[in-house]
Amino acid sequence: MSNFHIKKINPVIDPKWKIFVSKHPEAGIFHQPEWLELLQKQYAFKCFALCIEKENEISDGIPFFEVRTILFQKKWICLPFSNYCS
Repeated sequence: MSNFHIKKINPVIDPKWKIFVSKHPEAGIFHQPEWLELLQKQYAFKCFALCIEKENEISDGIPFFEVRTILFQKKWICLPFSNYCS
């Protein structure tokens, strides 16, 4: 059985996210920390990523933003305002 951990990280500042994105064959511009930071600053969304970490490296991950609905309920969305993502 493989030893892995599920972690919640800040992909804007965690260097492991940038390494993961640079190595992943389906990652695009919308996964880059710079794009996530832009959305976070522009719309005041809280950014985070849920990742599977094996041997101190991210093997899988997905970025989310926590937003508030009109009724002020919390909602997680993946890569808002992104034209296309794998």
